[in-house]
Amino acid sequence: MAINAITVADASGQCYAGKGLLHSILIGGTDGSNDVTLTLYDNTVASGKVLVPTHTVDASALGLNGVSLSVGKNFDTGVYVEITTSGTVDVTCDIEARA
Repeated sequence: MAINAITVADASGQCYAGKGLLHSILIGGTDGSNDVTLTLYDNTVASGKVLVPTHTVDASALGLNGVSLSVGKNFDTGVYVEITTSGTVDVTCDIEARA
């Protein structure tokens, strides 16, 4: 099965709707000074089953390289990324769709 890379930028949003496997997430594109806090849900909104618990990333340590987190979790409804930051960020979800 193909893995799709889907990006949510700067604000919370739906990354995917439907069943699948969340392989990993890449957090990058920060401004280097505003930390990023994110939570990923098995839903199309910011509630319900948590796929990735609240995680804060130190933007100054990221630089332009970003950080990749291995997840390896199945989801039933979709993937919603809740993002809190005063700056910029790109969160890319590597997702394998499943029937």
